[in-house]
Amino acid sequence: MDQAIDSDGEIDVPDEAEEKRPVRRRSIGVGGKLYMALSGITLITIAAAVISIFAFTTLQKTLDQFTGTSIPAIKDSMALANASSNIAATAPALVSAATQEERDAIQADMQGGIEQLRARLDQMAFIDDAARTSLSGLIGEIESSLTELQAQISLRNELRIALDTTSANLRKEQRLFVSGALPLVRQASDTLQQRGQTAIVTSGDAVENLLSQEMIQLEAGLRTAAQGYEMLSVIALSATAETDAEVDAIERHFKETAGQINDAVNMLDDSDAAYDLRQIGLKLIFFGKGSKSVFDLRKAELAGEDANGQRRDRIDAEVAKVTEAFKGSIDPVINEATARLNAGGAGLVENIKDSISKLIHEDVGTIRDALELVAEANRIAGLLNAAAGAPDTAAVGQISSEFVLSNNGLVNALNHFRDRLDPLTLESGDLLIAFGTGDNSIFAIRGKYLEAEAASQAALAQSRAAVTTMSEEVGRLVALAETEAAASEKSARLVVTQSRYFMFAVCGVSVVLSLLIGWLLVSRQVVQRITGLAETMGVIADGDLQTEVDTSGADEISTMARTVEVFRENGLEVERLREEQRRAEARSAEERRTAMLNLADTFEKSVKAIVDQVGRSAEDMERSSETMVNASEQVKSESTGVRSIAEATSTNVNTMAAAAEELAASVQEISVNISETTRVAQQAADKAQTTDRIVASLDEESQKIGEVVGLITDIAEQTNLLALNATIEAARAGDAGKGFAVVASEVKNLATQTAKATEEISNQINAVQANTTQAVDAIREIGTLIGDMTEKMVAVSSAVEEQGASTDEIARSSSEAAQSTNQVSSTMEGMMGVAGEAGTTADQVLSAAKGVATQAQSLNREVETFLNKVRSGT
Repeated sequence: MDQAIDSDGEIDVPDEAEEKRPVRRRSIGVGGKLYMALSGITLITIAAAVISIFAFTTLQKTLDQFTGTSIPAIKDSMALANASSNIAATAPALVSAATQEERDAIQADMQGGIEQLRARLDQMAFIDDAARTSLSGLIGEIESSLTELQAQISLRNELRIALDTTSANLRKEQRLFVSGALPLVRQASDTLQQRGQTAIVTSGDAVENLLSQEMIQLEAGLRTAAQGYEMLSVIALSATAETDAEVDAIERHFKETAGQINDAVNMLDDSDAAYDLRQIGLKLIFFGKGSKSVFDLRKAELAGEDANGQRRDRIDAEVAKVTEAFKGSIDPVINEATARLNAGGAGLVENIKDSISKLIHEDVGTIRDALELVAEANRIAGLLNAAAGAPDTAAVGQISSEFVLSNNGLVNALNHFRDRLDPLTLESGDLLIAFGTGDNSIFAIRGKYLEAEAASQAALAQSRAAVTTMSEEVGRLVALAETEAAASEKSARLVVTQSRYFMFAVCGVSVVLSLLIGWLLVSRQVVQRITGLAETMGVIADGDLQTEVDTSGADEISTMARTVEVFRENGLEVERLREEQRRAEARSAEERRTAMLNLADTFEKSVKAIVDQVGRSAEDMERSSETMVNASEQVKSESTGVRSIAEATSTNVNTMAAAAEELAASVQEISVNISETTRVAQQAADKAQTTDRIVASLDEESQKIGEVVGLITDIAEQTNLLALNATIEAARAGDAGKGFAVVASEVKNLATQTAKATEEISNQINAVQANTTQAVDAIREIGTLIGDMTEKMVAVSSAVEEQGASTDEIARSSSEAAQSTNQVSSTMEGMMGVAGEAGTTADQVLSAAKGVATQAQSLNREVETFLNKVRSGT
């Protein structure tokens, strides 16, 4: 901006219209570019977030299917299988329950298990109708089999009670019958002994030998047979005892019978058959002692110590073997004894045919029949007791067949002794027969019991088969659910893999786009230009106003650059104006000093001399006035001299007035120059204020850029926070979120780089703001200095005006003095005419002379003061 000083010393300021530069129309500004960059980053972030949300949603659907369908399906299926297995495991406990309370509790548990099965089946929404129908049918089959099992167990228990009651009654009737039949044996024995005694008496030593040997052997054999079958029945009865007390009672009876059979076998001779029978009798006795004790075995069974039944099976097998051996050994002994007895009798036939024949056929037959009656009764009781403990229906049938044979013998024996037995014994014998015949016989009850047992086992097997089928069906459902779970897992892995690759691609694209955005928009369009502008402003702020400012572009930075250019040009103009003002002030000061010095010298030469002369004249007038009183008469003579002096004084006063007028003109010119200087200074102050406003506007623009940078920082922080949240969500997702974690990390790094770049921009803008603030302060100081200079110039102008006023006053006083001098001349002329009046006015002249002297002294002081001010330039 060019300015020039005209010939009058004024500064020409070009019109503002001439200063205006063409301003380019703005396109996309810095804010727009930054918003574009942030929008790009935001869109990338949103795209990554959308992809992450889509991937997470897909993964969540897969996991929901996995956790909401497959896993519950497996869980419910396994629970269904476990519930059915628990029912199957509980069923054997129902079979082996000892009391009705236990059976009721087990039945309640099983019914609860059935209800639980149905409830779990209703909860299994994932199965189809066919599978549901199949499982429901299996549950119904399990329930029906368990119902059948419960019914058969109840029937079995009823039959068990009936069998135990019948067995107890059997033992009672057996004891009653044996106790009623044994007197027949004793009676027949007594008769036989009597008749034998008679035979002995009549037959001599042969009969005595026959009775003492062969008869004893026969009796021992028969008693051994009877007691042996009694022991076998007791052994069989021990297996049915339900309490330890009952076992102890049966054991006591066994010991009594064992003592009797021991006595009987000891009566046998030393034949092989007797030896075999004796050994078998000992074996029977051993079943009540030691490790083979059936009573200890039964107690152990009642205590639950022989759960598997191996010991029972072993002992039952041995009992069966001994029973067969006993059956095969008793007949040879009896037959041998009978044969020997018959042989002995045959030897005596000739001698005592009638007595011996009667003895053999009647008394011995009676004893034999009586013993056979007891033996058959014990055999039947033993068979019935064995049937009560028979392990299966085949054994029951076999024992029943044996019972039929023994029953015929017992019936015949009863019929033979019916007239010799008491009614109670006959009734006990009939009851023994009844216990083995009819629908209420032990065979029928045991058969029904075994059938119920078999039916319960069949129901148990059926329930187990149904449970097994259900387990297989559940296994199929579990396999199907596992297949679906595997498919869901495969789908989830595929989704994760695809999402990971897609996120990697998005990450790469976002990184490339972010770098391009940062390089093209932020770095090149904003950072580099602001950095260059900041450096230029720093150089200008340091005082180098010759630096060129890059004003290319059409955004806020270009506006700032053009503003800085205006600031630079204004600075150059201010420097130029300051230099011109300094030269004008120096020139004006020099001219003013020269004029003032010339004025002072002229004034001193003219006015000072006049003032001195006036002072001296006043002194002379005072002295003259003093002498006028005393020499009034000399006035007239000296009036001519006074007139001459007055004329000379008038001339000098006129000269002083002319000099004062010239001084006033010089002061007026100085005042005009000072006013012009003040006007120029005021224009400089106005320019400084204009520059101050421009720079203040520049400062406001930089503040706005700072706000934009703050906005970028906030967005970068939000992006960083979003990336942190994405990282947290990826960490929660585990392996499935690793791809998202990579993207979140890249977004976080991008946000961090953006924050760092924004921080650098902020630092540079802060530097620009600081330089702008310094420039504003400097311009304001310049304006303040120009204002101070203006005030000083106004003060100088006021002083000059005061000096002009003083000079005018001096000129006026000089004119008045000239007029007074003229009046003095006129007065002196009048004095020449009125010399006579001089005496009367001498006092007035004296007073006037004193006043003139005083005014002359005052004028002298004012002149000295004025000269000092003029010379000092103030």
